[in-house]
Order: sequence, then C-alpha cells, then structure tokens
Amino acid sequence: VRDNLTYGLEREVNGQEIQNALVAAGADFILHDGMFPEGVDTVLSKNDWRLTDMRKKLLEIARAHIAGPSILLLDRPAGGLNHFEASQVLARLSGLKQGRTSFSVTGRTDEAQFADVILVLKDGRIAEHGTLDEITANAQSALGKAFVRALEGEV
Repeated sequence: VRDNLTYGLEREVNGQEIQNALVAAGADFILHDGMFPEGVDTVLSKNDWRLTDMRKKLLEIARAHIAGPSILLLDRPAGGLNHFEASQVLARLSGLKQGRTSFSVTGRTDEAQFADVILVLKDGRIAEHGTLDEITANAQSALGKAFVRALEGEV
C-alpha cells in the first residue's frame, strides 16, 4: 500500500503524511481494519478480495492527497459504485478539490451537480454549457430535463 500511495513521487514521504492522507481520503481502514495487519506495509494485489471498488477509489484519493497536484483529471470518479458508496467518494473528493482546478468526465447526475460549470459534449462538440441551475432551467435542454428527473428521483 505504501508503495502505491507514493508511486512516482520524487520525494520521500513520511508516515505521518501518509496517515494524514489516508484519514483525509477516508481510507484509514488500512490503519485500523484487522484485515490489514501490516497497515500501510500490507501487500495487496489488484484483485485482492479485501479491496472493494469503493476502497480502491478512497486509496486513489489518498494517493492524490500525497501527490498534491494543482490539476485533477477525474474519469468517472464514482463509476461502478452504488449511490451510498458514490456519495462517500464524492464527499472525499470535495475536500481534495479545494484549491485545485479539477475536471470530471461523468455521465452521473450525482457527480455533475457539484460542478461549477458543466460542458455537454455531443458528437465531439460542446452542445451545452452552464451551471446546473442554468441547464435545468433551460426548457429546451435534453440534459436539463434528464437532470431534473434524476434529481427528483425518477431515473
């Protein structure tokens, strides 16, 4: 786990920094869960049964906390998660995105509703753009109608 969290860094990362990142990301289960007796020194494989999709995403968030990039590129950050798991991951991402420029590629309304600006692509071109309020207020917007249905729980 330690090697994964610090992969590609050109600096040393101390244990306290790793612990802080795990806590901030909600991935401190590595430190406290009995299934990981070696903590951050636990060796895991990609398909390790102990790592759910949500836990993998939380560890990815911890890695980003440690790396501290100024720009985040997120590809379906809650993809493959149920509604509860997605809300947990999105809440942790919210903290990570503070003070950073971030781009999310998503088809999920629960992810898009936190965006400052939404760009809708159709056939490789920007078909619509605006805030969630602007898009949902546009009676001509197919995406706006879909958002309204989704936010009202119809989708």
